[in-house]
Amino acid sequence: MGLSGYESSECLLDDGLSPLWRKLMDEYNEILWNNGDSFYTSPFWQAAAYQFESQDGLTKTIIGAEAKNKVPAGLTVETIPAADWVVFTINSRTGFDNVEKAYARILTEWFPQSQYSRDTSMPHLEVFPGGNADLPNYGWEIWVPVKAGKKSRKEPKYCES
Repeated sequence: MGLSGYESSECLLDDGLSPLWRKLMDEYNEILWNNGDSFYTSPFWQAAAYQFESQDGLTKTIIGAEAKNKVPAGLTVETIPAADWVVFTINSRTGFDNVEKAYARILTEWFPQSQYSRDTSMPHLEVFPGGNADLPNYGWEIWVPVKAGKKSRKEPKYCES
């Protein structure tokens, strides 16, 4: 269950959160924690799913977790389809700068050396387990859906002048 919407990576609030994350924290955090009894089930504490393909500069975003009880009003249930995933464990505090650095390394270092290509028809996930996400060694994950085989690169066409 979670909160979904469309977001722009260029729109962050003063606290570094996107408006959708801030809305989840402000409006649903107390409801979801229900006086200490979490609606979230193990192993996922909180997850965000982002589509690779954006529409008009906005990215479809879902923030939430598995639900073990009824879904609170205002939240929706979305299903993440089965896929083959590559999971990267990141040990750093969260926040836009660190997330951006992690993706840059995955896309520019890991993928070129691998035998996989991204499955851009599927969302990628950021998974945040319980703990203090502001600690410099906080462990969180990026799940990237993959397909076997690399995309063939089209060779550039050289023209005579």
